[in-house]
Amino acid sequence: MLTLFAHDGDNAWSGGHSYYYENVTQFSHNAANAGYTPTTVATYLEHHPVPMDDIVHVEDGGWVNADGDFGSPQYINWNWPPVNQAGQFDIPNGWAEDERNWAILTATQNIVETAEQISGPADPEKIVYPLSGANDVERAWHFLLAGYESGYMYYGTSLDMEIKATLACNKAIDSAHPVASSGTDLTSPTIWLPQRLPWNPGGMGGGSLWGYPGGDGQQMDSDFHIWTYAFDHSGLERVELMVREDIDGVNGPSNDNETYAGGADVGSWSSITMNLSIMPMDEPWEMGGVDFTVLPYTIANKYWVELIDYENILLDYYIEAEDVNGNIKRSPIQHVYVGENSGSSSSGFVMDGEQDDAPLVASGDYLTLRVTRDENLLYVSVPGVGQTNNVDHFIVITDGSGVDRVAPWAKAGLFHDWDYFLAAENDNYWCGWFDTYETVQSGAAFASAHGTVLEGVLDLELLYGGSVPEELYIAAASYSTEDGGDLKDQAPVGNGDGNVSIDEFYLLTDISGVDTPVQFSKISLHPNPFNPEVIIKLTLPEASEIELSVYDTAGRLVRTLNHYASTPGTSLLHWDGTDNNGASCPSGVYLFKANGNLVTRGTLVK
Repeated sequence: MLTLFAHDGDNAWSGGHSYYYENVTQFSHNAANAGYTPTTVATYLEHHPVPMDDIVHVEDGGWVNADGDFGSPQYINWNWPPVNQAGQFDIPNGWAEDERNWAILTATQNIVETAEQISGPADPEKIVYPLSGANDVERAWHFLLAGYESGYMYYGTSLDMEIKATLACNKAIDSAHPVASSGTDLTSPTIWLPQRLPWNPGGMGGGSLWGYPGGDGQQMDSDFHIWTYAFDHSGLERVELMVREDIDGVNGPSNDNETYAGGADVGSWSSITMNLSIMPMDEPWEMGGVDFTVLPYTIANKYWVELIDYENILLDYYIEAEDVNGNIKRSPIQHVYVGENSGSSSSGFVMDGEQDDAPLVASGDYLTLRVTRDENLLYVSVPGVGQTNNVDHFIVITDGSGVDRVAPWAKAGLFHDWDYFLAAENDNYWCGWFDTYETVQSGAAFASAHGTVLEGVLDLELLYGGSVPEELYIAAASYSTEDGGDLKDQAPVGNGDGNVSIDEFYLLTDISGVDTPVQFSKISLHPNPFNPEVIIKLTLPEASEIELSVYDTAGRLVRTLNHYASTPGTSLLHWDGTDNNGASCPSGVYLFKANGNLVTRGTLVK
């Protein structure tokens, strides 16, 4: 077996002098001591020549230490899966800037290949040096190959990177299209290498896609999507996914898994017509930082399929496309082992970025905090960062001990000491759990997802053992996304000083018991601002005793209102703007607590 190490050639840990002479100076000696033979590719092939009729299998690997990629065999920094407007993975309807580049390149490549098929072979030297008498096809290749520059995708929206692949492809089409349209098209369609999400269905997922989990990573569902971009200059007749099941569960030495013909170790191919999603020329929705000042002449469309109900089986698959002239193209054969369908749910809670059934317990200006519990599982959620603009979202849980400390992620202000927090980042929609040391957490005690909402589950028994607190304090907050960003909103509402102290948390009681305490499904003030009277509207899931307390921003109790709701539903409380002594309250912001929990605030204006 040959293991090939590939290294970034221009960074601090590069594949040249600084790598071997500064970072891994004993690499070769340690490899030899472990029984390996350090060598180079050229030397290896010289000692072990490969027969011309041999079949070579290349196993997927990961690029370690590539910024934002961290071991992904998909090279995610250049190929982020499609997402919807909320940042949630959405293969059928989603969009990603880098994938759009691949769609443009795929279409242009087919036009240039068709032009070369009609005009005859291109001269590589004239492709490199087109000023030396290159023809239209050679000039087209010259521009197209420049469009595959990795920096255009790696640097994303920096400067004008988002349009450079388009510029290169448009220049290539200017030269190639007249030639491609001048003769008979015998060129097969062009298919982008098939993509897959999750990469490890039914197994564990890690890396930037799932929030850099350590240890075993996060559990993936066994259902998965396969998608590609396909294009033909004359038009496509069909695009199909071909799938077959392995017989013995091993991609063995027979090479049956590596050939289209197969053999005794694999089953027969099944064909699945792939779904079509039209790719827009422009951005599908308004995106900050994206500025397509130049649009492509043409673009390939997306074709996708979701494979479901496979478990504990090795699959081979490839994509086959046929154009209107009967020319057929097959992608390389791909392999995936599908594990057990354990899904990504925790008990009755489903981690899919959509809101589970949980009562609203506190609201801010735009943040809404929902909390519920199923035995030992605590569920929390707030809106996803796609619902706001330029802010990171946090859900913080503490047993109430400790003192105020610097806010998480080095944000401005103070935050009461936490046991765990769940966070989502505005710039890349990343989310994950952290402990008190701000170390990323994963494993059976933690689950999370990010989409329309940022949601998470904590297994309290696993985290606290036999010492589950009787009370937990929970707060949501949003901060400007940059380092040192200031506090923008919080739920429950705070006193406006830029800090989140323990009296600004929602209090969940009787954690160690079975009964979930009464929660408020909804609370609102009408009108707000008010002068001097206000109606407090509470929506309750069950009959409840309510004590509503009004405080000023200095934390002083102003007025207490008691109410008993004999039935579930809406209850109305009235405050006339006076304190417990009957005196009129001055203009200002007032905080409303229901049964001890800070739930909303209002402004008295005179």
